[in-house]
Amino acid sequence: MQQYNLNARRIRLFAFAYAGGSSTIFNSWKKQLHPDIELIPVELPGHGSRMSEPLLERMEQVIESAWQDIQPYLQDNRDFAFIGHSMGSMLAFEMIHKVHRETGRYPICSFFAGRVPPHISRDHQWGALPDDQFMEKVRTLGGLPDAVLEHEELLQLFLPILRADFRLVEDYRYDGQYPLLPLPIFVMTGEQDDMTNEDIQGWSSYSAISCRYFTYPDGHFFINTCAEQVIRDVNNTFAGIIHSQSSAHRS
Repeated sequence: MQQYNLNARRIRLFAFAYAGGSSTIFNSWKKQLHPDIELIPVELPGHGSRMSEPLLERMEQVIESAWQDIQPYLQDNRDFAFIGHSMGSMLAFEMIHKVHRETGRYPICSFFAGRVPPHISRDHQWGALPDDQFMEKVRTLGGLPDAVLEHEELLQLFLPILRADFRLVEDYRYDGQYPLLPLPIFVMTGEQDDMTNEDIQGWSSYSAISCRYFTYPDGHFFINTCAEQVIRDVNNTFAGIIHSQSSAHRS
């Protein structure tokens, strides 16, 4: 790992998983992130360690739940940032604006992975398909362990979670109601993911500061298969931001 000084400022990184995922997808990150980056995966109701809780059906419910989880971490003046993959990118985007409405603060940056910009909606409605057709679509995306796909009881356990998350994503609409983000954003995509370059480049219209792109040699779930490279880019990105801030303070 590259060594650098983050000025003894512990940065909180709030992380959101993809549809059907849980906070455990970030378990391997904790040992590889720079020690001054405090990773805080956000667990949604009905997922992972909160599986006994009811699933939430509306975006405003999910965002309010996530706000209640992260609000205690925002009581001091430590810098913070967001990262999300696929559905998690959508949640990270909405949470940036929720936090600003509640506190007047913005993160120092945000990472949006595996997701087209908010203004681009998909025409398909997979979440409304019958179980067999829905699971076939899920299989084409990948991401679910073989142990789940090959075990009927586990599959039935995950099916309502996946369907609820897909509906959440498919029902989401953004009409440009938010101002430009006054922070750098970083867009992460897989070379084999089903997104056009034009769609990906659309993220550049969301930041008033800068938009940088990272590409990884895999498909939609590169966040798992290319985790080491993704984490290295996150570490180096924070190092660059802090270095730029320090240089500005000295000048």
